[in-house]
Amino acid sequence: MAGNEAVGIFSRLLSYCGCYETDGKVPAQVALSIAGKPKALQQVVAVGLVQHLPSGDYYIRDYAHYNFLRDELDEKRAIAKRNGRKGGLAKARRGASDVA
Repeated sequence: MAGNEAVGIFSRLLSYCGCYETDGKVPAQVALSIAGKPKALQQVVAVGLVQHLPSGDYYIRDYAHYNFLRDELDEKRAIAKRNGRKGGLAKARRGASDVA
């Protein structure tokens, strides 16, 4: 069972992934900085919340199942941008016809 410290580390690792859109991967140095000590990070690995990758980095298990991946976020942003542009153009057309 994960204790309060492990849950805090896991939460901060999740926040890092969301902020930098890493698709669940956390560089080793960042993970160690968040955990403060290797033993604390190992506890998070031991309970199965995080995997230690052969590269030395860490990966949040099932990240893609519960969070959007970078490609998905990029697609959502592109759709929002297109829709916003359409709405802005429509509003501009309406405004131009009101003036004329």
